[in-house]
Amino acid sequence: MAEEEESWTLVYNGQHRADILTYTVTQGISLTLQYHFRVVAINVVGQSSFSSVLTTVAAVVPSVPTHFEVTGSALGSVSFAWVAPQNDGGSCLTGYYIYYKITGSTDVWMHTE
Repeated sequence: MAEEEESWTLVYNGQHRADILTYTVTQGISLTLQYHFRVVAINVVGQSSFSSVLTTVAAVVPSVPTHFEVTGSALGSVSFAWVAPQNDGGSCLTGYYIYYKITGSTDVWMHTE
Protein backbone atom coordinates (compact mmCIF):
# COMPACT_ATOMS: atom_id res chain seq x y z
CA MET A 1 0.00 0.00 0.00
CA ALA A 2 2.79 2.46 0.84
CA GLU A 3 4.35 1.90 -2.57
CA GLU A 4 1.03 2.77 -4.24
CA GLU A 5 0.69 5.95 -2.18
CA GLU A 6 4.19 7.07 -3.19
CA SER A 7 3.29 6.96 -6.89
CA TRP A 8 0.72 9.77 -6.47
CA THR A 9 1.82 13.42 -6.55
CA LEU A 10 0.11 16.05 -4.39
CA VAL A 11 -1.01 18.86 -6.74
CA TYR A 12 -3.13 20.93 -4.33
CA ASN A 13 -2.78 21.44 -0.59
CA GLY A 14 -6.08 23.00 0.43
CA GLN A 15 -5.53 22.63 4.15
CA HIS A 16 -7.48 25.32 6.06
CA ARG A 17 -9.59 26.03 2.92
CA ALA A 18 -12.75 23.93 3.31
CA ASP A 19 -14.60 26.62 1.32
CA ILE A 20 -12.68 25.69 -1.87
CA LEU A 21 -14.48 22.91 -3.75
CA THR A 22 -12.85 23.31 -7.17
CA TYR A 23 -9.29 23.37 -8.40
CA THR A 24 -7.56 23.59 -11.78
CA VAL A 25 -4.18 21.92 -12.24
CA THR A 26 -2.11 24.35 -14.32
CA GLN A 27 1.41 22.99 -14.03
CA GLY A 28 2.93 19.71 -15.14
CA ILE A 29 0.03 18.77 -17.44
CA SER A 30 0.91 17.74 -20.99
CA LEU A 31 -1.51 17.36 -23.87
CA THR A 32 -2.39 13.82 -24.93
CA LEU A 33 -1.34 12.18 -21.65
CA GLN A 34 -3.92 10.38 -19.54
CA TYR A 35 -4.09 11.44 -15.88
CA HIS A 36 -5.72 9.93 -12.80
CA PHE A 37 -6.93 12.18 -9.98
CA ARG A 38 -8.39 11.60 -6.54
CA VAL A 39 -9.22 13.74 -3.53
CA VAL A 40 -9.42 13.36 0.26
CA ALA A 41 -11.05 15.53 2.92
CA ILE A 42 -9.01 16.54 5.94
CA ASN A 43 -9.77 17.77 9.44
CA VAL A 44 -7.87 18.03 12.73
CA VAL A 45 -8.22 14.28 13.31
CA GLY A 46 -6.79 13.21 9.94
CA GLN A 47 -7.86 12.49 6.40
CA SER A 48 -10.74 10.59 4.83
CA SER A 49 -10.37 7.64 2.54
CA PHE A 50 -9.56 8.48 -1.05
CA SER A 51 -12.38 9.33 -3.43
CA SER A 52 -12.94 7.23 -6.49
CA VAL A 53 -10.35 7.87 -9.19
CA LEU A 54 -11.21 10.20 -12.09
CA THR A 55 -9.37 9.55 -15.33
CA THR A 56 -9.06 12.18 -18.02
CA VAL A 57 -6.95 13.13 -21.02
CA ALA A 58 -5.50 16.61 -21.02
CA ALA A 59 -6.99 17.98 -24.23
CA VAL A 60 -9.23 20.69 -25.60
CA VAL A 61 -11.63 20.80 -28.52
CA PRO A 62 -9.91 20.81 -31.92
CA SER A 63 -9.64 23.89 -34.06
CA VAL A 64 -12.07 24.28 -36.95
CA PRO A 65 -11.54 22.34 -40.19
CA THR A 66 -10.60 24.70 -43.01
CA HIS A 67 -11.20 25.03 -46.74
CA PHE A 68 -14.66 23.46 -46.50
CA GLU A 69 -15.99 23.44 -50.05
CA VAL A 70 -18.41 21.80 -52.46
CA THR A 71 -16.51 19.47 -54.77
CA GLY A 72 -19.45 18.32 -56.84
CA SER A 73 -23.20 17.96 -57.03
CA ALA A 74 -25.55 15.77 -59.00
CA LEU A 75 -29.18 14.79 -58.93
CA GLY A 76 -29.73 13.73 -55.31
CA SER A 77 -26.19 14.27 -53.98
CA VAL A 78 -23.65 16.92 -52.98
CA SER A 79 -19.95 16.18 -52.33
CA PHE A 80 -17.67 18.12 -49.99
CA ALA A 81 -14.01 18.27 -49.03
CA TRP A 82 -12.11 20.00 -46.23
CA VAL A 83 -8.68 20.21 -44.64
CA ALA A 84 -8.18 18.69 -41.20
CA PRO A 85 -7.93 21.14 -38.30
CA GLN A 86 -4.48 22.57 -37.72
CA ASN A 87 -4.75 21.63 -34.03
CA ASP A 88 -6.29 18.34 -32.86
CA GLY A 89 -6.59 19.71 -29.32
CA GLY A 90 -4.13 17.18 -27.97
CA SER A 91 -6.26 14.14 -28.75
CA CYS A 92 -6.44 12.23 -32.02
CA LEU A 93 -9.43 13.20 -34.14
CA THR A 94 -12.08 10.49 -34.22
CA GLY A 95 -14.23 11.81 -37.06
CA TYR A 96 -16.36 14.64 -38.36
CA TYR A 97 -20.01 15.64 -38.34
CA ILE A 98 -21.60 17.34 -41.33
CA TYR A 99 -24.90 19.13 -40.78
CA TYR A 100 -27.33 20.51 -43.29
CA LYS A 101 -30.44 22.64 -43.22
CA ILE A 102 -32.91 23.32 -46.01
CA THR A 103 -33.15 27.03 -46.72
CA GLY A 104 -36.09 28.50 -44.82
CA SER A 105 -36.49 25.39 -42.63
CA THR A 106 -36.02 25.22 -38.88
CA ASP A 107 -35.32 21.46 -38.99
CA VAL A 108 -31.70 20.29 -38.79
CA TRP A 109 -30.43 16.80 -39.63
CA MET A 110 -27.10 15.30 -38.75
CA HIS A 111 -25.13 12.99 -41.02
CA THR A 112 -22.24 11.05 -39.45
CA GLU A 113 -20.68 8.79 -42.09
